[in-house]
Amino acid sequence: MSSDLTAKDLLKKALCELKNQPHAKINKNTVAKKAGVSHTLFRKSAYEDIRGEIEDAEATRKSELEEQAANDKIASLEARLHSASEKNSQLKERLAELEPVELKDNEKKLIVSLTEMYRFNDLLRSELRVKYHTEIDTDTGELIPIKPNKEK
Repeated sequence: MSSDLTAKDLLKKALCELKNQPHAKINKNTVAKKAGVSHTLFRKSAYEDIRGEIEDAEATRKSELEEQAANDKIASLEARLHSASEKNSQLKERLAELEPVELKDNEKKLIVSLTEMYRFNDLLRSELRVKYHTEIDTDTGELIPIKPNKEK
């Protein structure tokens, strides 16, 4: 009987040591190995209480590790968010510097391009009317034949 108590004491001591190591895996096998006893002792009814303590410690450690992983992920995401915010601020500053000069130049180029497209569109419509006696319906885009004007 005294050897059972000694084994129990060794298991409790091993469990305590594993609890104090934040990243140590806790289960029946690791506790038995650390205590230097066989894991088959947990099958005996005399070891039910220590087996329960180990299972509780295992569940607690699992939730602690999951919480730590979640906290690490949050810290990582916060760092990325901070970095993105800084970059966004830098880009806003750069945009503010570019806005007056470059955007005005770009606007002028776009207006010239648009004017050219409208001019070309008018030429094509005129050619359609004169050469092919056809109009384009502006609502539907379909081609509508027209009667040619007879010159007197």
